[in-house]
Amino acid sequence: MKTVLSTSLRATALLAAALLILPSCQAKSAEATQASAQSVGKLPFVGKRYFNFLGGSGTNESITISANGNTLIESHGTASSSVLYQGAYQPDMPISYDGGVSGYYRIVGNTVHSLDIDKAPAMDCRDEGEPCTAELFE
Repeated sequence: MKTVLSTSLRATALLAAALLILPSCQAKSAEATQASAQSVGKLPFVGKRYFNFLGGSGTNESITISANGNTLIESHGTASSSVLYQGAYQPDMPISYDGGVSGYYRIVGNTVHSLDIDKAPAMDCRDEGEPCTAELFE
């Protein structure tokens, strides 16, 4: 009887300690979530937007940004799609067409800008001598 009572008292003490610790853990978890969201910074949008630097069919691309900052950039051809970037949102997102970084995309307002490997504006996508920019649309 004494062993059962002792075990029961220990279980009650552990439960009481857990109940005291739980609010503290929940608060720390909420702080961590908030800190994570702040480290992502201000996202340009949440959801999926399409764009097309070349203006033709089979040359559409899309950017999907989740609320936590996870970003996916895809190229949508006539026969298939490919992932150009997948990772955390950043102001200049590296784009890979052939396995290595071949340039960057930068979102400014409601437009996306293509940058070369040195992060200078890429040129001549549509018009000769003009920077490669495209409007984002849903």
